[in-house]
Amino acid sequence: MTISDQPVSTAPSAEETPRLTVKSVLRRIRLGEYLAVGWIGFVLSIHLWQGSSIKNLFQGQFAFPFFIPFFIILCRHLVPLLWTAIRKLSWTVELSTRGGESRPALRTALNFSSELESGRKLMHLCRDAAPLYVFGLFYPMTDFVLRVLRGDKTYDALLSQLDLLIFRCHLSVWSQQFITPGLSEYLSLCYFLHGIIALIIVFFVGLFHSRVLLVEAMQGFILISMIGFVLYILVPGVGPMYSLAALYTQDITGGPMTQANFTITDMLRAHRDVFPSLHVAISGLMLVYAWRANRIFACVMAPLILGNWVSTIYLRYHYTVDVVVALLLIPAVYFTVQWWVRTFPESMAVATKTTSPMDTVDSPPVKPH
Repeated sequence: MTISDQPVSTAPSAEETPRLTVKSVLRRIRLGEYLAVGWIGFVLSIHLWQGSSIKNLFQGQFAFPFFIPFFIILCRHLVPLLWTAIRKLSWTVELSTRGGESRPALRTALNFSSELESGRKLMHLCRDAAPLYVFGLFYPMTDFVLRVLRGDKTYDALLSQLDLLIFRCHLSVWSQQFITPGLSEYLSLCYFLHGIIALIIVFFVGLFHSRVLLVEAMQGFILISMIGFVLYILVPGVGPMYSLAALYTQDITGGPMTQANFTITDMLRAHRDVFPSLHVAISGLMLVYAWRANRIFACVMAPLILGNWVSTIYLRYHYTVDVVVALLLIPAVYFTVQWWVRTFPESMAVATKTTSPMDTVDSPPVKPH
């Protein structure tokens, strides 16, 4: 055997093992985790400054839909774990009745490598989806932060003037000519499904493409959300539905979907979350990652996402400038995340994809003869 034919060991030696330093640890922290910790610290400091109870942080009902992924992920791992436990219990009972001759096989039956692997996957997925939980927990608190930092101030007059200056009209007023019950129902559905569409895309990317792309998409999600939160505080507004009410000559007519959307959205939203439109920004960014994962899937989701964009103007939630700024944020955030991935690859490193826990269940031990 020649030297080139000999197997080469890829295991690093003790000298090659990287030292764990503060710098190396900081480089492993993801962009979204830095932003989440910063936002949590900011909101907590505002509450402590005002002497408010910490429990007020979690009064928003908006958080519930974003905890659905946690329960689905939990069930996805609990079912294989339960199946593994049942099989191992049956093996253990059978082998324990055979006496001392079955001790090696009994040790094999009690090997918990499958359970440990499933637990690691659960922790990885919870970390990957953490931006969803941060968004769901702290989005409802933007109203409180706005009241503390900005009082009752709004910039609707400025935003409406920008619409006239740039677009020569108010698109929400101009679009009255197209109001029909059917169109109102469809666009209300698109607007209402905004959060669900984002979750569907996240699940598709994570389950059917790769964890690497899922992690990248989550960094984009939290970055664009944090930018939106900051701009809500800097440029608060209630939207054309209220500020331009005197210009509308036709009500938005529709059916039960339209009424349900208005009622639920008004109950759950932060009431000065106008500039920019996160409905447009988040859904547009998620569409980019859906396209990278599977173009057919992206084309299926595109009509709902485009309807969501149109609905922000048609349903009078946003000014046109809100939508334009949101569209500009999509490439800005996407390429910022790309820069982060190239600059700090350690933070985006994930474990190699393995088979599911159900596929890695230890084979039944061979029965001793």
